[in-house]
Amino acid sequence: MKTIAAHPLEHRADEAEYFARQGEHGKAAYRRAVEATTGSTPTWAKRGKPGRKRRTSDVFRSMASGDYSR
Repeated sequence: MKTIAAHPLEHRADEAEYFARQGEHGKAAYRRAVEATTGSTPTWAKRGKPGRKRRTSDVFRSMASGDYSR
């Protein structure tokens, strides 16, 4: 059986408390920064339900992915 290593911040109570004190936008920024630096997020920072797709600032790339909401 293959075991999956825990996220480096998984057992850091101080980080979990900091995350819990943040507002909606603070939590989003925290998730984005942690995911960009470590490649994933700890279980206590996962979203309850999936968010919307990220929009790209490149108009042609947006339209190629089917995003015509401009």
